[in-house]
Amino acid sequence: MDNEIEFKKYQERGACHIKETKKSIFHFNAVQQARFDLILKHLDSIQGKTVLDLGCGDGALTSFICQKGAKVIGLDNQELGLKFAKEFLKSQGLEAELILADVYQIPLKDNSVDFVVASDIIEHVRKPDKLLREAQRVLKTGGTIIITTPYRLTEKPMDPFHYREFYPKELKKLVRPYFKDIEIKEFQPAFWFCLYNYEPRFPKCQYLLRYLINLYVLYFNRNPLLKDSSMNIRRKRDFYTHIFIKARK
Repeated sequence: MDNEIEFKKYQERGACHIKETKKSIFHFNAVQQARFDLILKHLDSIQGKTVLDLGCGDGALTSFICQKGAKVIGLDNQELGLKFAKEFLKSQGLEAELILADVYQIPLKDNSVDFVVASDIIEHVRKPDKLLREAQRVLKTGGTIIITTPYRLTEKPMDPFHYREFYPKELKKLVRPYFKDIEIKEFQPAFWFCLYNYEPRFPKCQYLLRYLINLYVLYFNRNPLLKDSSMNIRRKRDFYTHIFIKARK
C-alpha cells in the first residue's frame, strides 16, 4: 500500500499479540482481551460460516474465531505476522487460510464471506473508505461486519502506527455509505484503561497495578475493561477509549 505507515511492531516486539493472550498475570493483556471478547460475543452462530479477519497479524484473534468452529480467512500485509500466525495456529491444532495481501485489494470473490472482522485496523490505513468498499464487496448480502478502533483523544494520533483516529460519529458517517443497521457503542472505560497502563515513578512498582488487574480478570473471570456504553445509563463522567461498530450489508 503506497504512502502507508510501515507497521514494524512484529519486527520490534515479535508475536506480541499472541504473547498477550497467555493466561499469566505477567504476560496477559486485559485491554486486548476485552476487545477480543466483545468481538467474539457478537460473532454469534458462526459454526461453519466463513469469517474474514482483516489485518489478522500474528493470528491471536484468528485463533479465538477458529475455536468457534468457523472457516477463517486471515489477511495481512505483514509477512512476518503471518509467519507467526501459521506457527501459532499449527501449535494449537487450528486451521485457517492465511493470505498475504493488503486491505485495498482483497483476493476473494464478491459475496464470498459471511462475516468480516476489522479489529483495530482501520486506524492504520490511509484510505479507510477503500477498506470498507472492499469489505462490502466480499461480504454476502445480509452478512455482518464488525469494526473496532481506538477513540480519538488527540488532534494527532499518539501511536506512531496510526494514520487517523475517529470520534464515534465520524466513524459512523464513514461506514454509512457501505453498510446498514449500524450499531455503535463505546467500550473500555477510561478510568480502568488509565489505571491498567499507569506507570508510577518507582520502577519496582511499574507494572503492579496491571498485574493485580490481570489477576482479577484471570481468576475471577470478570474484566472491568469490557464495560461498554450500552450497559448502563450514560453518566456525565463516563469516558471510554474504544469504539465498536456492527453493521450489515
